[in-house]
Amino acid sequence: MKQILVYGRIFNVSNYGGYPNDNLDDTNATQAAAYLASSSGPNNIVVFQSGRYDFQSTVSLYNAINLTVMGQGQDVTFLIGHSPTMMFNAGNSVGLTLMMFSIDYQPLSFTAGYVVSVAASYLDLQVVAPHQADVGRQVAAI
Repeated sequence: MKQILVYGRIFNVSNYGGYPNDNLDDTNATQAAAYLASSSGPNNIVVFQSGRYDFQSTVSLYNAINLTVMGQGQDVTFLIGHSPTMMFNAGNSVGLTLMMFSIDYQPLSFTAGYVVSVAASYLDLQVVAPHQADVGRQVAAI
């Protein structure tokens, strides 16, 4: 038996106002494309072109069936988060695929370093580049 793959419609983020490399928030445009793709039936594709897309909040992917969110390659499509939150939040979905893009955060949503001394009420941490000290952030270990 031969298996045939059937794709639905393509929802290009740029058709909803999300343009690469413009340093503007692309959250709403991506959310609009994802919502329409999810609500228009199964097997649809949300597409990012090459370049950098900026996000100030999470994109929700709800009630999606076989939805694909796709860039042009992990070395040419970059999704950059500017707040310490998840990039995508999926719920009540089946067959969700995220592919061919890189996710990064600016500033990084965590700090890495070495503990150099410990006292009863504090510790000293040597921060490792490119991480930055974020004074006042709650400390937690992984």
